[in-house]
This record gives sequence, structure tokens and C-alpha cells, in this order.
Amino acid sequence: MLVTDGILDREFQPEYNITVTATDAGSPSLSSVKVIKIVVHDINDNPPTFTQSEYVANILENQPVGTSVIKVTAEDIDDGSNAKIFYQISRDTNSEVSSFLTINTETGELFTSRLFDYELSVHFQIKVTARDGGDPPLSSTCTVNVFIKDQNDNAPVVLYPVQTTGFIAEDIVPAEAPKGYLVTKVVAVDADSGHNAWLSYRIIHATRPDLFMVGLHTGEIRTMRAFVEDDEPKQTVLVSVTDNGPESLSATITVSVVIGEGACFKRTL
Repeated sequence: MLVTDGILDREFQPEYNITVTATDAGSPSLSSVKVIKIVVHDINDNPPTFTQSEYVANILENQPVGTSVIKVTAEDIDDGSNAKIFYQISRDTNSEVSSFLTINTETGELFTSRLFDYELSVHFQIKVTARDGGDPPLSSTCTVNVFIKDQNDNAPVVLYPVQTTGFIAEDIVPAEAPKGYLVTKVVAVDADSGHNAWLSYRIIHATRPDLFMVGLHTGEIRTMRAFVEDDEPKQTVLVSVTDNGPESLSATITVSVVIGEGACFKRTL
């Protein structure tokens, strides 16, 4: 009778070839030899193991539903159905977050199930479970961190000067204002982030092109020279505010400047 003298582990040694010799007690003794092959059958004693305990994925906002996000991979050193792996989003994932993605149960590839908006959410985390086909099944879990990347989907918004339909606020400037005088400041914001939110200001039209300038990054409108008698008493400056996105978006604002009374002006309004 063959008896094991230790625990057999198929993953370490799947089979054994044992040579048994039988010898009688005669004189002379006779013997015969037999080779016995022992195959170790698998039991489900190893859970699936992810190649990484934590995965990081980046996805651009506004991507269509069904966009591939990332693929997680697990391995199982058991055999047959005990090594067959099925993937699912873990039940302990926040119920709302778990609806953000779907998973291919056989490949572990994750896909979007909704549109993402960077301005509403920049990061979420889910857990994925890999379960084998053993009875009872064994499982393990990994974490997937998903970061939403900004897309330039928001145009600049001018906060000041406030402009409503049919009404343009006027800035009054003294007639004696010198070169470099601060007339007003255009203030704008962009809901995007990073380079997509960097704003630049330019004058695209003016009653007198040589009279005003705007700071490229400050939005400050200043005089380029002193006023002269030929200058119209009311000046209009059209300012464009443009972001720095790869496909830039812009907004415009009309600034109305009234030159105040002064000794050098004899005006007819």
C-alpha cells in the first residue's frame, strides 16, 4: 500500500512517477519492478489574483456611452473550471458609482454607461471582483480609480462689465486722462480647468483703434495716448475673450467709454 507522507499540492507537483520493486525471500531472491504514475487532481484551493491591486484609468469627459475605460486582469493557478474567472463590479461599491461603468464578465474590460462631466466630477472609485468557477467559488477584489479629464467644452463668460439686452454700461473717463490711464477692466471666467481656462483679451474693433489697449491676460483697458479734440466724445471698444483650449472658445463684450468734459474739448453732443 502506498501512503502519502505529506500534503500533495497539484500547483507545485501535478504528477508523480513512483518505481516499486517487489522482492521475494528465496535463495536466490527474485524480484519485479513496477512504475506507478500518480496524477494529483485539482481542488479549488487558490483564489483568483489580480495582476495589480489598484488600477488607474483616465477618460476624457463627454465620451459616448460604451467607451472603453480600462481592462483589469486576474489569474488563477488552479485547473479547469476552478481556474475559469468571471468579473463583476463589487457589491460594496457605492450604488450610484456602480452605475457609471459596465464590465465584460469574461474579459474584465470596463466601459462607460453614461456621459461624464469634468465640471461636476473629476474622480470616482469602484471595486471589481474576480470570481472563479469552483464549488464553492473563491474570489478577490481590486480597486479602480477613474479620473475624468477636462475637455474644452465651456466658453468664457464675461462677469464685468455687465451687459444686458439693449443696455450697455458706460465708463466715464476724464478728458485730461494721461496715456496709460485705467479706463475699466473686463472680468471673465471659464468653467474649464488648466490650459482650457487660461484667458486672453484682445480688442477686435474700436471707434479709434489707436486710443485704447487691453492687457492680454489682465483684461485691463487703458489709454494708449492722451485725448485730443478730434476724438469722438463716445468711444466703443469691442473686446474678445478667448480661452487656451486646443479648439478655443470665446466671448465678446462691448465697452462704452464716454470722455468727460475738459478744457481741450469743445464738443457737440
